[in-house]
Amino acid sequence: MLSACAKIQGHNIQILDPNPSDEHIEEQIREFHPDLIAYSLLTTQISRAQEIQRNIKKHFPNVLTAAGGIHPTALPEWTLKNLDLDFVVCGEGEITFVEVLNTLDKNGDFSTVPGVATLKNNNLLKADQRPLIEDLDTLPLPDRTAVPFHRYLRPPGNIRGKFLKRGTSMFLSRGCPFGCIFCSSHDVFGRRVRRRSISHIMSEIELLISNYKVDGLWFLDDTLLEDQEWLKDLCGAMKKTGLPWGCQAHVRRADENLFRIMKNSGCLQLEFGVESGSDRILRRLRKGSDTDDIRRAFSICKRLSIRTLANFMIGIPDETMDDAELSFQLAKEIDPDHVVVTFTTPLPGSDLYREACEKKWIPNPPDFSDRWIIRQTEDPAVACSMDADTMKAIRKKFDNHFLWSNTKNYFLHPLFLFLILADIFRNPRKYGSGFKRALRTGRLLHIVETIWEGYNRI
Repeated sequence: MLSACAKIQGHNIQILDPNPSDEHIEEQIREFHPDLIAYSLLTTQISRAQEIQRNIKKHFPNVLTAAGGIHPTALPEWTLKNLDLDFVVCGEGEITFVEVLNTLDKNGDFSTVPGVATLKNNNLLKADQRPLIEDLDTLPLPDRTAVPFHRYLRPPGNIRGKFLKRGTSMFLSRGCPFGCIFCSSHDVFGRRVRRRSISHIMSEIELLISNYKVDGLWFLDDTLLEDQEWLKDLCGAMKKTGLPWGCQAHVRRADENLFRIMKNSGCLQLEFGVESGSDRILRRLRKGSDTDDIRRAFSICKRLSIRTLANFMIGIPDETMDDAELSFQLAKEIDPDHVVVTFTTPLPGSDLYREACEKKWIPNPPDFSDRWIIRQTEDPAVACSMDADTMKAIRKKFDNHFLWSNTKNYFLHPLFLFLILADIFRNPRKYGSGFKRALRTGRLLHIVETIWEGYNRI
């Protein structure tokens, strides 16, 4: 999106999306010869971003560097100092970024651009806050020509269990009205939901179909179910495309008639943040739902043959072993098609992060090491209600129990299986580490993760 906005104003943009092992970043930067290098950052990417930034400052000391995203918005001073950046963009970045580029073209002072934060005498200096973009239709369509987009169209796609040859994802709205203590997206997008018009959405989808032959879509929005009339209009438009699709949803908004309309328009999967099987813990998380809501939502999906994904968290504040067992039992009862279990992580910008700082559950300042990479980390970033070994044992119990139901649709697909077996035969050594980790930890998911990494390198 930033690229599209900048190009409209005549700026020359290149996007790099390096793999963790990419060693050619410096060469690509040198060829482009940029005036500014900017990162889009989540907390889960900080350790990798610090590594890249150290190399950039070493090899390109005179190039301006900046960052935007949820982490810089929540912790602008920390980000500026720990990544040695010239400025950060707070909040939605499309307008701010272009105004900064226009200012740089005129040799002006970018520190006064609304939405920008800088350091002055090692102290944080923030310009005026940038208002949210009210009309999302005023934004251009994403510039997918700025990246090797074929990399993102590889099977199996974003809908778990549905093997798409050329699936992709997109945003239809911004903002979430719920107050979950672990979420920080409201720091950038606010709590009021702003939606694109159906015609604006369909213009992007039509482009994806005609230019890229996309055969399925995953909508990345925090929740799509807040405005049922808008959603019904979307379903009517999606039905005409014939594309399968999926999205996230809140269990409190589950409605059988609405889900039936979604199903008939091509919706194959809904992803729910279940988080816990304990009503006491759900109240602690301020989820705005209870276990009856969860059971009802999954029951409706079962009746309508809509696939489900359930997210659970371990190590929630005040959670006991009994609460964790309630979560495991509920997961088996609702029987999702896919289960994701993560350690509770206090992301900057969330109420949980503020509580973790106040109660000294995390170091001050935090290191934001690899323990903050939520889905891949071996160790939790915080252990406030139970010790780390207990949390790892609970996660292993979940992972091993749901491993086959989570992966069978991939490993039983002939193309996926053929590609993986062929790669294992050609390069057996690169798969050894995952098998050794699985033997050491008893967590069989390490084998799947290693196979998945191998597949992505094919």
